Amino acid sequence: MDSPKIFRQWNLKTYKDMFDFFDGQRSRLKCGKNEIVLDIGCGPGDLTSKLVPSYFPPGTRLIGSDISQEMVTYAQVNYSNEMITFKQLDIGSDNIWNRWEKESVNKIISIYVLHWVPNLRQAMVNMYSLLKENGAMFLLLPSQIPFMTILGKIGENEEFMQYTKGAKYFHIHSTDYKVLIEDYTKMLKDIGFREVDVINKEKCFHYSCYEALYDAVRSLDPYLKDIPENLRERYSEVIQNIAYNDKGVTLEPESGFVRIDYRLTYIYARK
Repeated sequence: MDSPKIFRQWNLKTYKDMFDFFDGQRSRLKCGKNEIVLDIGCGPGDLTSKLVPSYFPPGTRLIGSDISQEMVTYAQVNYSNEMITFKQLDIGSDNIWNRWEKESVNKIISIYVLHWVPNLRQAMVNMYSLLKENGAMFLLLPSQIPFMTILGKIGENEEFMQYTKGAKYFHIHSTDYKVLIEDYTKMLKDIGFREVDVINKEKCFHYSCYEALYDAVRSLDPYLKDIPENLRERYSEVIQNIAYNDKGVTLEPESGFVRIDYRLTYIYARK
């Protein structure tokens, strides 16, 4: 997850989901002159750089942030300009205020990030504090997706437990999506957001073959860096077996494409 070039393989899949989400939010995304937009979890910066010409007017200042300093450095070198800068941020930490200022941004966006944050409520509290009065946040995160279930199972696999340590890198949500929507809505209103809109969407995506799907999983894998070289072939076999048997992954006989079915949560909240 710290390799910017590898992580960009995953971003190729998120482009469509991101643009679908923001296309439905255009009226809410409108910015006034010189507004500041914070992108939380910018990764290598390629998605952040595509947002500016598509959704925000000239003069908007966009700050990309990521927990990984390696990602931030890569993004700064490759994508910074007069409108875009990049800065390190661990949004789930309760100690960010030595480098960040409260009520300093007008809008917050975050795409495919918050399911990795261990303390989701703390992240939401921090975002509320970062927003100026009447500021808004736009969040897209998976509520159910094969990548997460596959990585969850490999994290609990006994054969590799000494390397993964049974880590829980992401949230496994309830499959009762009505409850999920109610939980998010209650949490955000309890924090102080006065306008909250949470929607759950069914989606699908096609890969040309299983190997393309495995490449996408590898680009996200938080455990891979800790697997010894002599065990990586076996590790790859285990991942492939898990993916092949995942209920959200199906081979379409006529086209030969591999289809993944998943759900996304769209969150809009105004302070």
